[in-house]
Amino acid sequence: MARLGGFCAVLLVVPLVSAGNIQAETYVSGPVSGVWDPAGSPYIVTDDISVLEDSSLEIRPGVEVLFAAEKEVWVYGLLIAVGSADAPIRFAAMEEPAWSGLQFIGADVECRLIYCHFIEAISNGETHETHRGGAIYSQNSSPAIAYCLFEGCESGSWHEWDDLGGAIYASGGRPRILNCTFTDCRQYCCSGGGGAIYFIDTDIVISGCSFLRCSAHGYGGGVQGEFARVDVSHCTFQECMVTHFCPALSLGYCEGKIFNSLFAANEVYDESGSAIGVTGGEVEISCCTLAQNSTYAISNLGAINIYNSPATTVTNCIVWGNVNPMYPVPAQISPENFEGVQYCDVQYGFAGVGNIDLDPLFATAAAEEFFLSAVAAGQELDSPCIDAGWETAEHWALTSHTTRTDYVPDSGVLDMGFHRHEPGLSDVVTRGYDPRLRLVAAPNPSPGTTTIRLEAAENAAPTRAGELSVFDPAGRLVRSLTPGASGSRAEYVWDGRDANGGIVQPGVYFLKLEGESRYWSGSRKVVICR
Repeated sequence: MARLGGFCAVLLVVPLVSAGNIQAETYVSGPVSGVWDPAGSPYIVTDDISVLEDSSLEIRPGVEVLFAAEKEVWVYGLLIAVGSADAPIRFAAMEEPAWSGLQFIGADVECRLIYCHFIEAISNGETHETHRGGAIYSQNSSPAIAYCLFEGCESGSWHEWDDLGGAIYASGGRPRILNCTFTDCRQYCCSGGGGAIYFIDTDIVISGCSFLRCSAHGYGGGVQGEFARVDVSHCTFQECMVTHFCPALSLGYCEGKIFNSLFAANEVYDESGSAIGVTGGEVEISCCTLAQNSTYAISNLGAINIYNSPATTVTNCIVWGNVNPMYPVPAQISPENFEGVQYCDVQYGFAGVGNIDLDPLFATAAAEEFFLSAVAAGQELDSPCIDAGWETAEHWALTSHTTRTDYVPDSGVLDMGFHRHEPGLSDVVTRGYDPRLRLVAAPNPSPGTTTIRLEAAENAAPTRAGELSVFDPAGRLVRSLTPGASGSRAEYVWDGRDANGGIVQPGVYFLKLEGESRYWSGSRKVVICR
């Protein structure tokens, strides 16, 4: 899998005819450009392909790209692969062994991958570049990756050097990874790390992602980062595993935040804490729940383990039920004399302003765990973590998020721990939700300007729409919009700018529409990809 040299593009379309069906099969290799649409799908990659500098390739919804063994895509120019929820773009191998991923090398800043499925991509080459990032290798590039599925992706094998990033490797640039799902991804060997994602020397956002059963041999069964600016928010890390250090999230000499995330049932077999590890740097850990994680470390290390990082803080978190079979009183946060913990519920107690040591009374709803028990939501008792945090839900931009099984949003004094964002469900309880009224945003994803419409079924009662609010992934108000029409249908146009006229960063934005005593369901997220 050497880098591409000067070989010519091959594009061969072969129609497949079966009873009552005609389907094209398009064979590709070498430099490619133009548009791939469903009419030519599946596209069969018979040898490495490249999108050269000053070239572009657009892959449209519903396209399937199948790779011969160990073949890959090299992107130096512009790749736009935007599927849809109903018609994702699928990347997979057509034969054993697996395919070898997408390599972004100084690629165009407009590259984006949205609603794509990456199935069992394995980086297993003979150089560092082809031995890292099973599905995506990004060097000095800034791809926007949103609503993608990474399943069974893997970096490396038994080579003597370290492999990194089972699904994604990023060095340099400003990648944005939003609302993606990583399942059964792994970093294979040696002292490398990042079962799903590894990054270094970059400015990265990972928001709204879920990591399930990801694993690593070295560091970070879910995510590992080093020497970077990092923003991890609204994520879940569950059943991730590592042999040596930090089964969910490992950060070394990073600056940034870990915000409103859930860490549950993760496991480590060696000398490490059982969920998050922070070494050096300065990281703000806030509004997280860490529960039922386990370690077999000889030392009594906690679910949050902080080393040589006195500027790191832990606020408004629940750290409860994390175990080490070697200790009858396992540490929840380590070291035990760390001074940056406040307004947290820590089992067995922890020194700090506002900290408590009380059973958080977790509740379950719709197969989702780690809500907080609340009498108003139908449980027998109120969790002691309700209204026990520092500052207000508004201060933390969590007024559209909830800790309750009935999905009523948090308000007033902040509840401790992880808050879920469930737009629509809370409206059923609080606003007389009517499913005949729907929000529809188009285009979505959008390069900038998008139109949001309130659409009503014929049998829906006319109702006057009010102000539309746009929030960023942290729940901060970005823009308020007024409708251009009234009655049973309203229309809003958002130009991708904030209230001060500044162009917003690429990412996911949430919509909230209030009318005359009524909220509506439907498309409540807009993805901006520039």
